Amino acid sequence: MRKHRNVARKHFCPECDHFHAAANMNIPNALGRCLKDPPAAFVLGMVQTAPAVVVDPAAGGQMSPVIRAYYPPVGPEDTCSQWTPRPAGEA
Repeated sequence: MRKHRNVARKHFCPECDHFHAAANMNIPNALGRCLKDPPAAFVLGMVQTAPAVVVDPAAGGQMSPVIRAYYPPVGPEDTCSQWTPRPAGEA
């Protein structure tokens, strides 16, 4: 099996323009995040919420989703098809 063209050319995420280094991510083998696309949303679950004005106390509360959004974590050997070289001379 051949290496992927991005791996052969050494187009890894830490050298990409979309890479953002992030410390203390608590994710094994991750160096940072990919900021190429908007964060991906995940539904973590449902929680019961109480309305500010209770019309019918017997009806109970309403269920609302718990939604969080995250940028994908990337490691030192990750690569993708959207790889863009980091411009030279910029910090």
